Amino acid sequence: MTKKLLVYNMPEDVLRRINKFSEKYKFKTLVAEDYHLHHNVGDLLEEKFDLQEERIKDLEKIDINFLMIHNFSDKELDELLKDFREEALNIPNKCISTDTNKGWILHDLLKENKEESELMPILHGLYSLKKVGNKLLEEGIEDKEIEDGISEINAYIEKKDFDKEPMKDLYNRVAKVINKHLQ
Repeated sequence: MTKKLLVYNMPEDVLRRINKFSEKYKFKTLVAEDYHLHHNVGDLLEEKFDLQEERIKDLEKIDINFLMIHNFSDKELDELLKDFREEALNIPNKCISTDTNKGWILHDLLKENKEESELMPILHGLYSLKKVGNKLLEEGIEDKEIEDGISEINAYIEKKDFDKEPMKDLYNRVAKVINKHLQ
């Protein structure tokens, strides 16, 4: 099985730096263009598409730099990502190919990846607030708003239905309460 990297909207200088590792890891780089957005990801990875076909323009471009890693062993993946970090190659929108995401069209995969990358920092922030709030309570601070905020964070995380604006609102409300005790 051939190792491949599928990239979309990758700046040329970043692509050159990524490809420095192609010999070490023996991978092939596939560059997806806007006219590939309607293609099935698995077909793109297997190069089963016709570049001469009429370009479909009904799908909007997704404004992210994206990298999909395909057919790397866990060890190779760890080493590749370590090399990327050492080379200061920060590519926040990336994923590993799976049976599920290979069945998606590229546009939907990019859209989902972009949304997920926007949610993760907020989710990490909620976990941090929860930790700080619990620490304050353990230190003896009695504040019903902190307790309620932690409960609300727990309930939100437990339902696993994340939406950016409500998450930001929850983060800001609970942070405001906790910050009163940190000043």
